[in-house]
Amino acid sequence: MSDGKVQGTFPVGDFPSGIAFDGASIWVTSVHDNAVTRLRAKNGAYTKTLTVENYPIGVLCDVFEVSRSGYYAWSLRPAPARATRDEQLRAQVVAVHRQSRSTYVRL
Repeated sequence: MSDGKVQGTFPVGDFPSGIAFDGASIWVTSVHDNAVTRLRAKNGAYTKTLTVENYPIGVLCDVFEVSRSGYYAWSLRPAPARATRDEQLRAQVVAVHRQSRSTYVRL
């Protein structure tokens, strides 16, 4: 996987907003549907998706095999500059889409 070629594309929900890799899994967050999706790193196989707001943090950590301390350390980190720019751009696209009365494209 180090040659830079695309290994595959995988459905992970609407508007993926973050991605993390822990050596065994690829974790994708989606702000739009408030979900976390786990894929196997070696082949991209779908493992599971959970809507975060429906479960206590302890349960999610157990299901996704993540330590609570690791989760809280991650959650306190500032958002990456790229994610912030992406969210600003998304807001601009949504605003233009509304101004056009949804004429040109479905979001």
